[in-house]
Amino acid sequence: MRVLIGLACLGVVVALVRVFNGGPDAGSDERPVASERPSSELVLGVHKFGACIDCSEELGPNGVDAYARWLGGNRVLYAEDNVGDTYWEYFEQGWPDSFRQWQEWKAKNAERRVVLGVPLYVDAEPGTDYERIAACARGAYDVHYVALGTNLVAAGLGDSILRIAWEAHGTWAPWSYRNNIDDWRACWRRVATTLTGVAPDLRMNWNVGDDNGGNRSDMIDSINERGFDNFYPGDDVVDEIGIDSYNIPKIVDYDAHFGDHVGSLGWFARTAREHGKPLTFPEWGLWDSTTLDTVDGSRDDVVYIERMFEWMNDPANGVTWVAYFDVNVDASTAHQLQPNWADGTVFPRSSERFRQLFGAPR
Repeated sequence: MRVLIGLACLGVVVALVRVFNGGPDAGSDERPVASERPSSELVLGVHKFGACIDCSEELGPNGVDAYARWLGGNRVLYAEDNVGDTYWEYFEQGWPDSFRQWQEWKAKNAERRVVLGVPLYVDAEPGTDYERIAACARGAYDVHYVALGTNLVAAGLGDSILRIAWEAHGTWAPWSYRNNIDDWRACWRRVATTLTGVAPDLRMNWNVGDDNGGNRSDMIDSINERGFDNFYPGDDVVDEIGIDSYNIPKIVDYDAHFGDHVGSLGWFARTAREHGKPLTFPEWGLWDSTTLDTVDGSRDDVVYIERMFEWMNDPANGVTWVAYFDVNVDASTAHQLQPNWADGTVFPRSSERFRQLFGAPR
């Protein structure tokens, strides 16, 4: 997500819960979802602002627990945060006190797992982005990757899922593929292999974004630069394929959204099958922005929640876990569905439908 680059210091938390089917929304005039659906084994989640020191009690593991209670007491299995992208100290140890908080949270249930966003390098590293990606490919930052992996193991987080260079399909990320297409793949591979060299149980997630039903070309443009094989790090270093997917501009053509052209969700499902990888959604959700024209923001869109629920739960698509981005990033950009946390939701109908579909049976 673009705004994460400027807000990385906040981090994000992902609470992952099992999906249960709820009954249809009797008050909704939207397209219904079949009510006779068996409970799904798909693991879902939510982003909350992450663990940090001297922060609100709503953040970190407490935010995960609050979300689980809102969904009806489902077990929270995963939590997501970011290592710092400002200084190597944060990169190696996480935001102040975050690894300790997640260690304590994870110790309460052996099935829990942390998902971490990991940049290729930090802002404090001198040079242009092209030069820094090249330096990464040569091994100049290996000592920092070793330190991160070692510290994760020491904190009991050695089985975490790492979103290396998330959203590198877009030009907004400093670690964008298109900032150095000559060395990017080698750099990504270097990060992954160095980390697993000291922490072999880590899982690597190649996390890019979809084309929003043909409304965005970032993924297509990245592949067109030098072909898919130059952008994809390789089956030997990728454990999961991740999609960040938002309803902005509002999706009106679901045939295109779930289609088979490059960048569509159908294309991702086929690609994951061909490479033998599970499909994941590290970020997804509605997007309401008062800074945009009303035709761009998704607004309160029950159909989107229902259609994504159906597609994610279809076994043919191979989705294993997804994480809803359940925070309002700032005063002008809202995603949150949980109505009783922080500043609440601007999507009341979608919030209720989401809870019916993804929450525990009532």
